[in-house]
Amino acid sequence: MKLMTNYYIMYTIVDFFMIIFTVVILYRLGRYMGSEYEIKVIRGMFYCYLAAVAFDIIWVLAYSGIISDNAYLSASANMGYWISMSIGCYCWMLFVMSRLHPSFVYGRKLKIVITAPIILCCILDILSLKTGFIFSAGPGSNSGGSLFWLQDVIQYSYLLVPAVNALFCAVIARTRSQRVEYLTYSFSMLVPIAAAFVDAYLPMVTPIGIMSIFVVILILFLMIQNSQINNDALTQLNNRRRMDQYLEEKIGDATEKQPVTMFIMDVNRFKSINDTYGHVEGDEALKIVAVSLKKAAEKYNAFAARYGGDEFCLIVSGTKYMPREIEEGVDKILQDAQKNRTDKGYTLTVSIGHAVCTDPLTDVGALIRLADEMLYRRKSEWYAKDIVQPK
Repeated sequence: MKLMTNYYIMYTIVDFFMIIFTVVILYRLGRYMGSEYEIKVIRGMFYCYLAAVAFDIIWVLAYSGIISDNAYLSASANMGYWISMSIGCYCWMLFVMSRLHPSFVYGRKLKIVITAPIILCCILDILSLKTGFIFSAGPGSNSGGSLFWLQDVIQYSYLLVPAVNALFCAVIARTRSQRVEYLTYSFSMLVPIAAAFVDAYLPMVTPIGIMSIFVVILILFLMIQNSQINNDALTQLNNRRRMDQYLEEKIGDATEKQPVTMFIMDVNRFKSINDTYGHVEGDEALKIVAVSLKKAAEKYNAFAARYGGDEFCLIVSGTKYMPREIEEGVDKILQDAQKNRTDKGYTLTVSIGHAVCTDPLTDVGALIRLADEMLYRRKSEWYAKDIVQPK
C-alpha cells in the first residue's frame, strides 16, 4: 500500500514539473514569434494544457486515496481534464492550419463545421457528471463511458487532419525551412498517439499522456525559436538579418551585365487598417502581402524578405526583367491574391522603390537608401493621387 502511495506521489510530482516547464515556455512566448492570432491560439493551447495537468493532479490524488475521494470530486476533475484536452486539440488545429495556409479565409459555414465537434465534446463532458456518457462519475473510477469513443474520434481528428495536411504541404514546399516546419507539425503527432497506445496496455495509470503532450509543446517552441534566426515569424519570409547578409553577398558579385536590383515596398495606408479593423486584421493583411511576394520571388527568381513593420523587399539579380516590369508584376499578383476578399472593406496596395547596383564595391546601406528615397517619392505620389480620387 505504501509503495502504491509513493508511486502516485511521484505521478503528482511529474505533473507538477510539467506545469513549471510549461509556465517557463509560456513566459518566453513573445509577440515576435508569430501573428497576434497565432500567439493567441498557441497561448490558448498552453493554458488548456496547464488546466488539464492541474485537473489530472486532482484526479490522481483522489483516485489514489491520498485526499478524500467522492463522486463529485472525481467527476469534476474528469470533466475539467477532458474539456481542457479537447479545446487544446482544437487550438492546435487552428495554429497549424494558420501556419500552413496564412492567407486562407474561413467562411462562416466552414467555421461552424470546424467548431461544432468541440462544442459537442464539451457538452457531453458536462452531461457526463450525471449520465456517465464520457467518463464514469463514481469515486476512484478510471473507466470510460459509452460515448468515450466519440470524444476520442473528435480529438484525434483535430490532431490528424492538420498532421496529414502538413505532410502534404511538406511534399510541395519549395524551401527547406518550410519543409522542416511542416514535417515537424506532421510527425510530432506520433508522440501523443504512440503514448496513447502504450498507456492503454499498461497495468496502472501513468502520466505518459501528459508527458507526451509536453514533448510536442517543447518541440514546437524550439522549432519556432530556431526559425527566428533567419525567418520572420509573422510572414515566414526571410528577416532583415538574412536580407542584409544576402544583399551583401549579391553586391559582391554585381557587374554591368549582372546587376543587382533592390526593391523596397511599403503597404499603403497600413496604419488605417490597424486602426479601423484591429491588429489581427493588420497581421492578416501583411500575410497576404507576404504570400504575394513569395509568388513574385518564384516568378522572377528573386529573394523576398520582410524589411520591418509593413515594409518588404525583393532582390533580383540579372537583366532578364526590367524593374518596372517587376513592379507591375508584384502589383498584379497582390491584386489577384485579394479576389476572394471582397468583404474586407479595403484593398491592399503597395508603393515600390528600387535601386540598381552594378559596382561590387557599393555599400549596402547606400543601396538601401537609394531604394528608400524612390519609395518615399512613390509614396508621396500615391497619396497625392488618393486624395484627389473620388470616394
